[in-house]
Amino acid sequence: MLIDAHTHLDQYDDATLDAALDEIAVHRILTVAVSMDPPSYARTQDIAARSPLVLPCFGIHPCIHSAFRCSPRRLRLSAS
Repeated sequence: MLIDAHTHLDQYDDATLDAALDEIAVHRILTVAVSMDPPSYARTQDIAARSPLVLPCFGIHPCIHSAFRCSPRRLRLSAS
């Protein structure tokens, strides 16, 4: 099994995403799909629901952290 430790699948267009998910399945690539802000969390969760090999991870990118000065609880609520 291969591992892709950092990918932004949420930024792929639909056709590219479908092709990437096919490649992930064919080659059995455990894929860590990272999200960098609350708006991308839901899309990453939806993508992960399409493949057991996609592990969704959620965080705030260091370059934009100042825009999200709030508690982790508020971030969780804003992602749903």
